[in-house]
Amino acid sequence: MAPKRSKKTILDCSKNLTIGAQSATFKVQFVVDSTFGVPGAITVVNRYEKELFLESVIIEGLVRFSCNSWVQPENTIAHKRIFFSDKPYLPWETPAGLKELREEELRQLSGNGKGLRVYSDRIYDYDMYNDLGNPDKGIEYARPTLGGEKNPHPRRCRTGRPPTNTDILAESTVQEPMQIYVPRDDAMERCKKEDFEVGRQKGMRRNFVPYLASIADRDAFERFSDINGLYKKRSSLEMKSPLAKIVEKVQDYIEPYKFDPPMTISMDASCCLRDDEFGRQALAGINPLSVERLKV
Repeated sequence: MAPKRSKKTILDCSKNLTIGAQSATFKVQFVVDSTFGVPGAITVVNRYEKELFLESVIIEGLVRFSCNSWVQPENTIAHKRIFFSDKPYLPWETPAGLKELREEELRQLSGNGKGLRVYSDRIYDYDMYNDLGNPDKGIEYARPTLGGEKNPHPRRCRTGRPPTNTDILAESTVQEPMQIYVPRDDAMERCKKEDFEVGRQKGMRRNFVPYLASIADRDAFERFSDINGLYKKRSSLEMKSPLAKIVEKVQDYIEPYKFDPPMTISMDASCCLRDDEFGRQALAGINPLSVERLKV
């Protein structure tokens, strides 16, 4: 009942590859016996120097393998990557030939709880929060450990960093240029990191103007129109203090970084003044369990 395998097929990705293209599609042929049956898994080895993102493998008219994963070079990670077909199985219905591969994939994802995690790993093992402080800088920087055997939550991805010099039970913090370990397939790509950074800058710049406004005029937000003014093309704050011109220049600078108006305000700026809108927001709040039936 061991897995039945076809012959190996080599794909040369350098052929017919358009430089700068977002993705590419290639055709390969597998040689199988007529009694092979429906494929349930496929193993992949990357013999290039760089990692490759494998989106999917489709055996035309028969089965699809949705991969959506980074395949590391063979000299980085020696074991083969295993991808399973899109057909789901209950545990007791899994074909015997796939059980061995399922167990192997689980071992690869679970790890052995040892060693330092690196950028190319895709291991999901967990650890307690013992890296919140930095006791090497002083006793005032020490922090308690969260989680453990008695209280397993919260927990974090295990990184395997060495302990601190002061406390062997505390893991050392992340130092530049080292990054916090995230399994490769869950790490943010470059474009998403850039969007995240732009969002962070938006938040900083957006909060900077109200901060200056609060210094320049303690009564800057007396009306709803003052709050709505933060989302318009130009702020409608009326400040007569010496800092008004500075705030105005800052607003011109941060205009490209402003957040878009909330959907409700963009459709109707006075919606929050009506009782029905206030009730709708209360019922659609972040904690619907707090809504109770009116008894009296």
